[in-house]
Amino acid sequence: MVSMQVQCHSDTLRADILFHVLLPQPGTARVAPEASCGTVASMDRPLPVLYLLHGLSDDASAFCRFSALERHLSKYRVAAVMPSVGRSFCMDMRKGPAYGRFLEEELPHLATSLFPLSRRPEDTFLAGVDAGGYGAFRLALRQPHRYAAVAALSAPLDLETLYGLPDEGILAELAGIFGTADECAAEGHLLTDRLAEAVRAGTPLPRLYQACGTDDFFLSDNRRFASLAARLNAGLTWREVPGAHDWAGWDAMLPGMLGWMFADGRFLLPEED
Repeated sequence: MVSMQVQCHSDTLRADILFHVLLPQPGTARVAPEASCGTVASMDRPLPVLYLLHGLSDDASAFCRFSALERHLSKYRVAAVMPSVGRSFCMDMRKGPAYGRFLEEELPHLATSLFPLSRRPEDTFLAGVDAGGYGAFRLALRQPHRYAAVAALSAPLDLETLYGLPDEGILAELAGIFGTADECAAEGHLLTDRLAEAVRAGTPLPRLYQACGTDDFFLSDNRRFASLAARLNAGLTWREVPGAHDWAGWDAMLPGMLGWMFADGRFLLPEED
């Protein structure tokens, strides 16, 4: 695959930004069988795109540095876009930049303007690890029409648990992002509430995938969220797998996530001889 680092200016964030991009290798012999005129090599057809959101302490380089994403993704005719969103939980922070608006509006516009990426919802996918997983589900519930499938790996899906921690540093950070616990709930940032509201309203949701390691400290929260989704018949796929809250665990989860995400075979490249 081709790996690129993009540096440009964000009007939303009022600062220069960086995001990483992976594209299928031009000139590859592994051309999809149906691609007679528009091939992987020529990029005549817009590429399906997977937006990937990093964890709380990482940045845009994390997936490429700490996982075998390029190898996992190389069997698919799919591009990946990985932005830096700081320690924002992918939110418009109360005391900080508007990363939520950046992810919803500006990043897709930049990515599809600069690269041959599809804008069609059926070709658009989203996933995140840790706080990026919270961000992925939050974006999916805010703009469900934008995505075909969304995944959260080892995500802090119950913010009330974080607000209950006896850690003044974490509480101060949460206040700068979401406000107080009461403000967080009142402003609709609890994903359990957002999911229940969407299902009750009959809102069509993208396919949802959730995975967490058996040694992860967010396992109980993930189990509760998965149980709620099952009771609501929200169409969520839940996987409990070996692993802890680290990149070794997340890298092991990526092949299963990608296999689920692209299970219809539309983007699978032929095996090399």
